[in-house]
Amino acid sequence: MKLLYLYFTYRPEFKRIFADDIEFNFDSEMRFKLDGGELKRIDGVGELPKGFFSVLPQNSTSPAVDSVSVIAGGNGAGKTSIVEVLLDIKDALTTPQSSKFKKFIVVYCRGAENACYYESNILDLKTPDGLKKMTDEAWANNGFQDIPLLYVTPHFTPYALVDIPAYPHSFSDLSTIGLLKAVNERVYNPQAKDMGDIQRLDPIGPYQTEQTKWTLSFVRAEQELPPEKKLSLDEKLQDEGAGDQEPVFKPIGILVSLSKVVAQKLRSEKTAEDVKRILKNIQSTEYDFFEKVFYAYAGLYVNDHNSAAGAQLIDKNDKEQCDAWERCLEYENDLTDLFSGEFPPKKQDILRFLGNQKEYQQKDYVNAVRAFFSKLGEIPGLLSQQELDNASLTGSIVLDVKSHEHFKRLLELVDLHFKAKAIVPILDFDTVPRMSAGERAFFDTWGRLYHHFLESIEVRTSPQDGANLDPSDSQNWPGMKDAIIFFDEAETTMHPEWQRRIVQRTIWFFEAFAPWVHPHLIFATHSPILLSDVPAGNVVLLERKNGRSEVRPMDKTKAFASNIFDIYRDSFFLKSGCTMGAFAASKVNALLEKLKPRKLTIDKQELDGILSLAKIIGDPFISRLIWRRLEALVDDDGDLRVDHFEEGTGI
Repeated sequence: MKLLYLYFTYRPEFKRIFADDIEFNFDSEMRFKLDGGELKRIDGVGELPKGFFSVLPQNSTSPAVDSVSVIAGGNGAGKTSIVEVLLDIKDALTTPQSSKFKKFIVVYCRGAENACYYESNILDLKTPDGLKKMTDEAWANNGFQDIPLLYVTPHFTPYALVDIPAYPHSFSDLSTIGLLKAVNERVYNPQAKDMGDIQRLDPIGPYQTEQTKWTLSFVRAEQELPPEKKLSLDEKLQDEGAGDQEPVFKPIGILVSLSKVVAQKLRSEKTAEDVKRILKNIQSTEYDFFEKVFYAYAGLYVNDHNSAAGAQLIDKNDKEQCDAWERCLEYENDLTDLFSGEFPPKKQDILRFLGNQKEYQQKDYVNAVRAFFSKLGEIPGLLSQQELDNASLTGSIVLDVKSHEHFKRLLELVDLHFKAKAIVPILDFDTVPRMSAGERAFFDTWGRLYHHFLESIEVRTSPQDGANLDPSDSQNWPGMKDAIIFFDEAETTMHPEWQRRIVQRTIWFFEAFAPWVHPHLIFATHSPILLSDVPAGNVVLLERKNGRSEVRPMDKTKAFASNIFDIYRDSFFLKSGCTMGAFAASKVNALLEKLKPRKLTIDKQELDGILSLAKIIGDPFISRLIWRRLEALVDDDGDLRVDHFEEGTGI
């Protein structure tokens, strides 16, 4: 799928930040321009060889990625807003009466079909030969509104980055905040009335657990790829001993530990005494890891269901809800009774309790708790006695990600933990050694895509009969084909060496794992690094003028295979033309002003500071300029020449 061209003007009441009659061309070869009432083909910006957007040799003739584009611009230029435009177009095609546009045109290629377009309120629009005009019936059956659109970003803010229409069509929000909200909807009581209720239940924990599983699933799948599908490492980096800059998963283990929330509840003055009596046992070295995890689970469950706020969520007129709440309270009471003796229950007591077939709540939840602790009970068999002793002391274990058996059990444990936890997490999962924010952002992105295209219920299960599907059978799952995938500042928090790999690695991901998708990848970025991977005709430069966003022409010499440092120096990225930080520039400019001929006002007391500053300036041209001005004023001993200095008057 290729998105080729967009033209639009919003209605006055729906004004976005874009100028009226704005046009976007996303492709080097098929480019268009609206001239009056005619949509014309214009000259391309170079012809790309067949299979251009491919990484693996076997995909050079049949690439899995149809196109890659970059939208570059400063803060507030409208890069992310392009997603909202595409969603508004989808909405307008589905419900024309609620369209936000005065007019718009979208041109795209899908599969073997010729480019198609749609226009609104543009009567008798002439189109170039070979451009298929879609009728209303054609749009209804196979229109732009049905093309999957994915939004991916590592940004995490409490606010939605994209304004999603009330009834989004074929849209998946894979941003951190979007996934967090989706996890909450699956986990928490659907009767929660507002975000205040959700926030009370600590929404971050469930998301972190799911994201951990997605990332680990991707890492495991990457490790098991056949050699011909693996992405080669940079031999130059390896030879120079800079392999740590390679974007590979470096942790050797996963630390599984009692959730930090447990310790917080134990310290909190608001936690009830019966809850603290259960939780305090995790501090003792007399109990093994299995027992401590159960004590954490029991304490958190009793704490959550002891809450008056939780009871307020229940509709007192709904008998089914009231009965379910009563069963929750019964389960809570039985958990409390289990800890009523002089000593906490040991492993055999816990297993006996979990084996009780009494169904306190929903059957699925009860079974999930039993399955989780059953799987947890298998973990000690993977560890040495010393590791088990350390687990009793620290309340944590480390599983080896290089061990197939360890990794398999780990993924099962993470999955079951998500289903069995008592609202807030029982366990925390972290890497050993701990990954940086940039490493997490990098691998979390692939984990999200891997889960979406290869693990989600919609992919694995047929809506008709529940039968398992092969995701690569695109005929059985057309909803995953021909996607537009929008990466919003994917380079955030990453080292420049890793930023160089984003485009390459994303293309490789679809070649190795999801070749049936045939996406158009669009990267919105501040980084000039990404431009050097994309032909100039596939680059859109956005800049703000007089409060409105406009498209700026792209210099074709400042894109694909261009020197990254030359792109940085382009005035689009550095409008001031200055190639140093603003703080340094202010210091240098002040010094140059002070050293201008006939304006020298320094005295002996200022000289040391000037010389110190001159010595640390890194730019060789500026450094030579300053030293030439100083040489005439300073003798071999570093003092001002007497013939150039008069006490109290300067020079």
